[in-house]
Amino acid sequence: MVKKCTVVMTTNAKLEFKGIIATISADNKLVAKKMSTKIKDGMEGLQQFPEMGRIVPELERMGNMQYRELIINPWRLVYQIKEEQVFVMAIIDERRNFDDIILKKLLLP
Repeated sequence: MVKKCTVVMTTNAKLEFKGIIATISADNKLVAKKMSTKIKDGMEGLQQFPEMGRIVPELERMGNMQYRELIINPWRLVYQIKEEQVFVMAIIDERRNFDDIILKKLLLP
């Protein structure tokens, strides 16, 4: 039997999630609810299969293999696995400049 991981959202990821849902909700509450469910379902899947996401390609090119991402179109859910915990670090719109965002959020102090 596969042991389940605990999924923990960082404060930053929680704020991003709330902002995403609030923005979508301003236009269409039904779509916002569907997107919220889709993102939550993705995080729930990480409990059982934490390595189902790919290593973040932009970071891999820099030699950083510690972050993975789950694509929930158009969002990139960036996370890190530490023992039996999955830390959701950021939820980033894939239409934005990922390199600038990820450097600010994950790699710079």
